[in-house]
Amino acid sequence: MTSCTPYTFLYFVKQQIRIYDHREPYFDYLEQRGRLRLVCRAWNEFFRLRRHRWLQLDNEHSPMYKRDSTTTGTGGVRPVERLSMKITMEYLVIPILSWTSHILQRPANRSPLRVFALCLFTPPTQGYSPLDDLVGPSPKPPEYINTMLQSLSITAALGPFNTSVSISFQQISSTFTGLRSPFVIDVAATPQQTIALPYLELLYVHYKITVFPALPVHTWDTPALRHAHLGDLSTHAQFAAVLDGFLRRYAAQLESLVLLEQSMDSASLLDLPVDFWDAFSALRLLGIGVATLEQHDWPGWTVVPPITHPLRYVVCLSRLDVVPAIDRVRWEWTYHKGVKLVVGENRTDSFYLVNSVRDEPYVMKRTRGILPEL
Repeated sequence: MTSCTPYTFLYFVKQQIRIYDHREPYFDYLEQRGRLRLVCRAWNEFFRLRRHRWLQLDNEHSPMYKRDSTTTGTGGVRPVERLSMKITMEYLVIPILSWTSHILQRPANRSPLRVFALCLFTPPTQGYSPLDDLVGPSPKPPEYINTMLQSLSITAALGPFNTSVSISFQQISSTFTGLRSPFVIDVAATPQQTIALPYLELLYVHYKITVFPALPVHTWDTPALRHAHLGDLSTHAQFAAVLDGFLRRYAAQLESLVLLEQSMDSASLLDLPVDFWDAFSALRLLGIGVATLEQHDWPGWTVVPPITHPLRYVVCLSRLDVVPAIDRVRWEWTYHKGVKLVVGENRTDSFYLVNSVRDEPYVMKRTRGILPEL
């Protein structure tokens, strides 16, 4: 319910993608609830009255019981603020999403739902769109527009050549008009992808397949955008289209920007133009991948922000061995001392904050994802 900042950006994004990690946000939530209920009677009563603030639907063990346990005797669904689900059985995809649709399409005055997350492992058909069962076709009648949903996450477990799940951004725009943070992970986009979301604050679009040429990002209208995560870019044309056709319109207000490339070439795709830092004058966090960071001829080593620029963090999003990575980077580091390096640790979801990259020994601090507000 609060605005995202560059200092909470990494943690917020990490919570959306932990479905592939060893723990899920829902289990952390249950653990925190258990701890707080031991503090005092007031906390215990608070959670007793709000049992359904977060509802997790997981079909791996007992799908029908978990669905039925959320209903009242009259067949209605108790109020829920966060709804997340992981569907791994093909024959349950359509029934569960159809059951969920009446929660997502409730009018604002009848639903407190703020967050919805879907992880889909086995779509029933090639080219299946989960939004067809969740929200139906666009445009939507006024009584079916949900103005309360703020965060929407759709994740698909795709192989390297699998494009069997797709969505329509237009369906999202016309149904969830109050959306502030959409997360789209490994889901292909259908044509005519106009986005018009006046309150969108954080945009996360990440593909392991080449679909960016199909996204007419120049038609996206997101006037409140302040944080963007876009990857994996695989061609110079994709990078140019994203940078010049979309990001430059909001360059002066962007505070966090992650650009990840996926290329077999020895040269980096992320050729930062000479006016990059003049255009992105509010940027405080820049995220890149390890393949970009370790390139000796990466333009980012020569196109650097002036010392008066508000940039505070360069983040390496790829997981790797921290010390060898810093050893490879330290002689290329050209950013002023006010800019810190953040490196993802291999095999964990922690980050290391390196205060002074050029100094040895390094001054490092381990962080769980929330960075110091410098």
